[in-house]
Amino acid sequence: MASDARRRAVLAYFEARFGEWVEGPALISETVGGTEGLRRLRELRDRGYRIEKERIPGRDAFRYRMIGRPGDANPDKASPLRASDD
Repeated sequence: MASDARRRAVLAYFEARFGEWVEGPALISETVGGTEGLRRLRELRDRGYRIEKERIPGRDAFRYRMIGRPGDANPDKASPLRASDD
């Protein structure tokens, strides 16, 4: 699957779960983002999607949630975390 198709798949995954936490391994599954799923997540952030990141308690893994889309009003209310080391 091409990178554009993967990015759309990651976006669709987040859109279906808007505001909910999604574990990192779900993003790198074959049906979502593939091996570059986290890269697609960063591309979405670069395009203006606000996606938070936090460590899963008790595990050496992260989870993510989409809290805003490009052009949403009041982007500062969400206070997204934007780590560069996904």
